[in-house]
Amino acid sequence: MSDIIKVPNKRQVVKSDGGGKKDLVQQFYESQIYTSIFRHDYKDNKRNRALQIVNNVFLHLHPTRVSRHAIDVGYTWGMGGITLLLFIVTAVTGILLMFYYRPTSEYAYNDMKQLMHDVPFGAFIRNMHRWAAHSMVICVMLHMYRVFLTGSYKPPREFNWVIGVNLLVLTLALSFTGYLLPWDQLAIWAITVGSNMARAVPFLGHAGPFAPEFHQLVGFGGAPDADVRFILLGGTEVGAPTLLRFYVLHTVFLPIVTAVLLAVHFWRIRKDGGISGPPMIEFNKAVTDASKLKVSVVDHLPKYEYVQGFKQVEGEQNFKEAIRKDLEILKQKSSSKLANLINTIDQAAEQNIKGGENTENKDNHQNHNNTTNTDEHQHH
Repeated sequence: MSDIIKVPNKRQVVKSDGGGKKDLVQQFYESQIYTSIFRHDYKDNKRNRALQIVNNVFLHLHPTRVSRHAIDVGYTWGMGGITLLLFIVTAVTGILLMFYYRPTSEYAYNDMKQLMHDVPFGAFIRNMHRWAAHSMVICVMLHMYRVFLTGSYKPPREFNWVIGVNLLVLTLALSFTGYLLPWDQLAIWAITVGSNMARAVPFLGHAGPFAPEFHQLVGFGGAPDADVRFILLGGTEVGAPTLLRFYVLHTVFLPIVTAVLLAVHFWRIRKDGGISGPPMIEFNKAVTDASKLKVSVVDHLPKYEYVQGFKQVEGEQNFKEAIRKDLEILKQKSSSKLANLINTIDQAAEQNIKGGENTENKDNHQNHNNTTNTDEHQHH
């Protein structure tokens, strides 16, 4: 027989009967290096599964449990996750391309040609970067279309909708700034046409409405060398300063801002109760008497996800006991607002249990009366 070595709050390690040496994998799981990094194992119990998510810098943005509609591809289309994957692909391939590119007017075009024809897998990496960028624009638009169809812009998710709109603008800005970097005729004239639209911006473009009046007021916007187009290009026409500015924007500034807003976007999804869905339907599945539980979110833990997750695992009777014990633990470390909410949930669960017991006692009493009446009738 094999015995199990209990490691508190850590992975269980199995030792062979031979009493000899443990294999390298088991020694690694017991080592201080591993246990200091991974303190909780998801196979242990529910609490450790939750702690593994909460204590991991890469996983803590996500809930420990999700609703069914959140993993339904027919409902979400998976566009948010696909967009994140494409952003990672463009970032990785873009870093590789930076090793072979110099953002100067003398070398940019030749470096691009050398990358395509002389560097091993250079054309493959550049095309991956290009098609991932194009696909990212399409997926962001489809994602926002799905969010609009499912009403995910409504409270309490309206702030996250604004973050998503900003991410769409940043995605388009990344594509626009990257279009100039090949430094060929197509890129130069495309940026020339695109930047000429900035001349017609109200107040800020020298050809736009109210530009002269605004220029007299603040000294900016009414002249070709003092408007928003001049700031964008670094001059009055596309040239070497434009290439350098677009390179810095494309490789440093815009990716950093996009990454920060992506983190905020995921965090807001977590704090707003997960991916939006038909909340009342999901809530009624988890709680019998939803009229007594008006608040839909517990601090740091969406309630309907929490309740529904326990119900799926534990079953009807065990669910009520398990949720009462876990909520009691949460109550000890929570604020007064959360404590009041937990008391409401606890009372509702207790009433459901008492209601089931009363129904069972009533049925037993009725069955006993029926049996007694039958016996008396037979005796008579």
